[in-house]
Amino acid sequence: YFLSLEVHLDAPPSAVFAVITDYENIHQLHRRVRESKVIRRLDPRTVEVFTLVKGCLAAVFCKSIRRVERITEIPPTELVATVIPGQSDLASGTVRWRLEPASGGTLLRYDSDVEPDFWVPGLLGDTLLQASISRTTRDMIQQVEIRARALVEEGG
Repeated sequence: YFLSLEVHLDAPPSAVFAVITDYENIHQLHRRVRESKVIRRLDPRTVEVFTLVKGCLAAVFCKSIRRVERITEIPPTELVATVIPGQSDLASGTVRWRLEPASGGTLLRYDSDVEPDFWVPGLLGDTLLQASISRTTRDMIQQVEIRARALVEEGG
């Protein structure tokens, strides 16, 4: 499942970066993210993070998805998260956030590529899962913008 988005956020890259690297609070960005926590920091720019996401397709097929990712941070412009398959319900996956200053805010280039390690029901399930990933990601990015703007207003 692939997703590429390019969106302008009304907050500077440093504030956006602060929000997306607040791993202990990622669960506050969307109701489907039930839990988020740092497992361990490997070095100043590399961290392993656990998230638990629960979602349903057409209110019939529901699944809790465990995901452990190794995240490389390149402050304040880039974050790359790579799924650790043996510790996740995903066979593979990569998410990249690229942040560029633009028009008083941030141009966000977001790319994700994930492969589930669980059964997805037929062709309709594939379509519904792709739509769910897109909708959830857009909703989360909207929350990232809201929280980043709040950080700026607070002077953080």
